[in-house]
Amino acid sequence: MNRRALLLALTSSLALGGCLRPDYRTAQLDATATGSIGGRYTLSAGDKLRVIVFGQDNLSNIYAVDGGGRIAMP
Repeated sequence: MNRRALLLALTSSLALGGCLRPDYRTAQLDATATGSIGGRYTLSAGDKLRVIVFGQDNLSNIYAVDGGGRIAMP
């Protein structure tokens, strides 16, 4: 019975461990960002964004940022 409880505890901890969200942001990544304010990149005119909309191929495309900081999508 002890072996069964140990196996159940191990299986449960591994299953719950898969639910953890890793932190992809690092201090090094924030420090090396160019054109950033407070560690975040600011989009400017001429930047291009690749937008992928799942299940909507007609919306997925590469869009350019205009002078007002906006993109035009259908």
